[in-house]
Amino acid sequence: MKKIGVIGAGAWGTALALVAARAGGQVSLFTRQEDLKESQILTANEKVLPGIVFDKPLTLAAKRETLRNQDLVIFAMPAQQNRQAAIEFGPYLAKGVPLVITAKGIEHKNFCFMSEIFDEALPSHPYAVLSGPNFAREIAQNLPAATTIATRSQSIMVPVLKALTAPHFRPYMSNDVWGVQVSGAIKNVLAIAAGMVTGLGIGDNARAALISRGMAELIRLGLAKGGKLETFLGLAGYGDVLLTCTSAQSRNMAYGLSLAQNKPTDKVLQEGALTAQTILALSRRYRVEMPICAMVHQVITKNITIQAAMEALLARPLKAEFGEAL
Repeated sequence: MKKIGVIGAGAWGTALALVAARAGGQVSLFTRQEDLKESQILTANEKVLPGIVFDKPLTLAAKRETLRNQDLVIFAMPAQQNRQAAIEFGPYLAKGVPLVITAKGIEHKNFCFMSEIFDEALPSHPYAVLSGPNFAREIAQNLPAATTIATRSQSIMVPVLKALTAPHFRPYMSNDVWGVQVSGAIKNVLAIAAGMVTGLGIGDNARAALISRGMAELIRLGLAKGGKLETFLGLAGYGDVLLTCTSAQSRNMAYGLSLAQNKPTDKVLQEGALTAQTILALSRRYRVEMPICAMVHQVITKNITIQAAMEALLARPLKAEFGEAL
């Protein structure tokens, strides 16, 4: 797969375009940004990745007809924009060209995961889902990183892996599309909770306990949705949770910090708030107990204070950590 199109010139799309270029691909980056012109050669993008000079130049493309020449197309749009992007760009895709979905989240309007959107909007295209402990800025800087790429289509697995295997970027293959997606969505909510705990200044013990019990919630819903336990313990699961719950680079953790410190929150950071509402609805649908996610939603909707939420979690009935106790 030599010709690779990346739809979305934000930080994440740009970083993945750099990965594909480092892997030897001829990359076209499709953008709606009015300040970026057709066929412009991009060696930096201060708007989304300030201070970074690209080691591989990227070619910008505004004409959607160019998509017909691509061997692989990566959708790097935010989760809530994926359905529109699939509808908008779909007619320009070559017949049966494989896709890579990179957004982490759930469509709030109808509770669809990203794979469900593409099953509906582009049913004739095989796809893979990419998710892992990956910050766009570090990947753009060519720092070491690993990720998971999951697909149900064995025919595209190896080609997609090769197209995104660069010297400092290591993808691992999986067939657990559900496990990867559930992990990517729930970790956003857990990161908000971790930001709250950090903002309250109640200690590392509390944050470690929250991450561990949050993983239990993630696994419960993930298994109910059809995911595999090993996925939740791997890069897309625990790896991503660990990263987003402990790093100041995490937007969702920053949102939780802002809530704990009573600071104004940027609208960009509020995507995780919508995800919390969606996860809570899914937990009810599948009858899965998710007290941390429920408390995050209650704090966001101002039904309870963060302090009261923490006290409520600690006051829950005593129980065994795993299954039945003696």
